[in-house]
Amino acid sequence: MAAALGVAVALPWLRLGALGSAVDTLLALLAGMSLGALMAVLLDDALLRPLREPALPARGTGFAAAIALLIAAGGFGVGGAQLLLMVCLPPLGLAAAAFARSSPGAARLPVAVAVGIATAAPLALVDPDEISLLLLPGDVPELAAQAALLSLVLGLVLGGILLISRRGARPAAPIFGAGALVLALALAAVAYTGGQPGTHGDRLFVILREQPDPRALVGGAGATREERLAALYRGLVGHADRTQAQLRADLERRGVAYTPYYLMNALEVHADDPWLRADLASRPEVERVLDSPWLRPLPAPPTPWPSDEPAPDAPDWNITAIGADRVWRELNITGAGIVIGQSDSGVDGQHPALREGYRARGGDHANKWPNL
Repeated sequence: MAAALGVAVALPWLRLGALGSAVDTLLALLAGMSLGALMAVLLDDALLRPLREPALPARGTGFAAAIALLIAAGGFGVGGAQLLLMVCLPPLGLAAAAFARSSPGAARLPVAVAVGIATAAPLALVDPDEISLLLLPGDVPELAAQAALLSLVLGLVLGGILLISRRGARPAAPIFGAGALVLALALAAVAYTGGQPGTHGDRLFVILREQPDPRALVGGAGATREERLAALYRGLVGHADRTQAQLRADLERRGVAYTPYYLMNALEVHADDPWLRADLASRPEVERVLDSPWLRPLPAPPTPWPSDEPAPDAPDWNITAIGADRVWRELNITGAGIVIGQSDSGVDGQHPALREGYRARGGDHANKWPNL
């Protein structure tokens, strides 16, 4: 029953959150179960043992356990995760009191399991780096708050039901097993239908030691611009294929996906486990290994902030400050035919200032983003 309770409290996180890498998930489970084990011992020694006397009220002890869980949650987790835990863990105090009432002297295990699963869910399914007020509204902070509030409600309702039902006879074990099975199936359905199934961890960016010299790859002095660009492209790709061959083969042998790059001689490895990172960093052809953070998927795209600002009818101040408008007007150099890459967070192809020159206008993004 304790596992079923923990799974029920975790359901909102499965619906609104997304798992990181396998290593992230494993560490979150270990951290959650560690806090569950700690709180099981503390609550049993300080609060739950008095419940062995049937005359003592379980409700007051449940509220006291909730306060203890609130204090513990406030000191656990990083980057805002503790705020989420402070919302969803305290209701389990009622369930802890119910476990102590129905199983005198044997409440540690169910408390550890319920608190452990409820703690692991937000740790595994929300990236603390994405809990930022700058992302409001409609992004990770709002979704995390919704999941925490839903967990709060589920914890209060289920904990209250347990506390009331366990004042009398203890239900038969098969009923608990059936309930746990139903909740486990519901969890799987939420994870793989309404949620974001799979793992979505960060990656590793591996920079190789041997970087090409573009000046040595371009054509001769009499070559046209197109000829120089073609020669540079062939040289960069050939250099990357040659120097990355052994590393690519080793990654393929291990079954690790990767994305090769040639503008900088590097690969993005689709994994972030520390053992692979250490192995890559120790290779003689590798200069260094950097983190390559990836945002986890959202259930739906965030709603953009509304704006009633009119469209500009003249170049903005930053354009005139560098004289770009004069270059257009006086030199008739507009950049027509030149593709400009953007390596930050993306481009809004529907923006009025970019729509007509956007390379993927019309929605056709195939082969529009070269792998550099």
